[in-house]
Amino acid sequence: DYYLLRKVIENILKKCTRENWDESCLVLQRYFSWEYEDYHYEK
Repeated sequence: DYYLLRKVIENILKKCTRENWDESCLVLQRYFSWEYEDYHYEK
């Protein structure tokens, strides 16, 4: 169900929101490690 999936993802994003992008990414990796594999953020 699309709406259930969307709600779950939104809840994860709310829980992982931090002061800046770097901190948020570190927490998001716990849930979406496959998505950030080999990801290198350049400032």
